[in-house]
Amino acid sequence: MSDEVLALEAIYPELVKRHVEDGSVLWLTVPEREHVSVQVSVSSEYPSLAAPSLVDVKGADNDCRKQLESLLHRCWEDAGGEVCLYEFMAESTSVVPEKEEDDNDVREEVSVPLVNPFEGWKISEPVYDRGSTFVGYATSTEIEEEALERLDRLKCDSKIRRGQHVMCAWRMKRQLNGREIVFQDCDDDGETASGGRMLNLLVAMGVWNVMVVVVRWFNGTHIGPDRFRHINSVAREAVLQL
Repeated sequence: MSDEVLALEAIYPELVKRHVEDGSVLWLTVPEREHVSVQVSVSSEYPSLAAPSLVDVKGADNDCRKQLESLLHRCWEDAGGEVCLYEFMAESTSVVPEKEEDDNDVREEVSVPLVNPFEGWKISEPVYDRGSTFVGYATSTEIEEEALERLDRLKCDSKIRRGQHVMCAWRMKRQLNGREIVFQDCDDDGETASGGRMLNLLVAMGVWNVMVVVVRWFNGTHIGPDRFRHINSVAREAVLQL
């Protein structure tokens, strides 16, 4: 349980609060719906034998509470005996309505296009290790500029912005004026040698027209070369979904 709590605190530092120091009872604020908080408790049999329990909900009505409770249990069932609170937080936004504005509030209406930063991306299961969390994302396109635009949109997500490293690699080819043009490159984003390893993975897999991204949320505990194994693992899982 401790690794899961450390990972959640790294990804959502302002949204996860320990009600009990050992992390067996947590207050989880719903991402992008911060008027709603959920208190969750876990027993010593979690996650393999027992589901987490929803103890309390603040800021939501009874119908919303029931939906959150159902979602929590479904996330545990889908996880197949593995930890599930990350998935619960990631999906909780979809079942909590936006906060209604006070009629007395005077707000200037601004037209803001609704863009899903994860549109077009396949996402791996998270890997947790000693407080670090790794998640892979992969998208398919033969146009380098389009891949980079998708990467920029992905980085607009508040959860992604909290990652310490957003590593990526891409490999594309297309016909241009009768010639085959190849585009490939990578970016470590501070995690030395990670981008090159991810590019080598794409070459070894024999895939083209793919960009793969790995986000690492890091709590300060160094895990040595194991980080490269996790980076390759989640990157490969995401690419295989394309």
